[in-house]
Amino acid sequence: MKIVRSIEDQTGAYCVDFIEDEADRSFTFKVFRKEPEDYGRWSVTADYTKTRYQTLSDAAEAAGKLIPWLDIRLLHHHGSWPLRP
Repeated sequence: MKIVRSIEDQTGAYCVDFIEDEADRSFTFKVFRKEPEDYGRWSVTADYTKTRYQTLSDAAEAAGKLIPWLDIRLLHHHGSWPLRP
């Protein structure tokens, strides 16, 4: 599995990683939080890796519905965001 995209919120305190399973070409994601008391390390707050999506676009749309701070409309306009390969 490899991270194909990592998106932080505007504060830099939250992040979602989109992950590709190279074995079956499916996609999934995890959500992280960074707190000062953790010395800047990212901690997993939500792990959605048991749910797989056929495309990165499908994973991004699901993430947009599940993660309140993630604005899926911004992802569609992000210049390097490959929503439909």
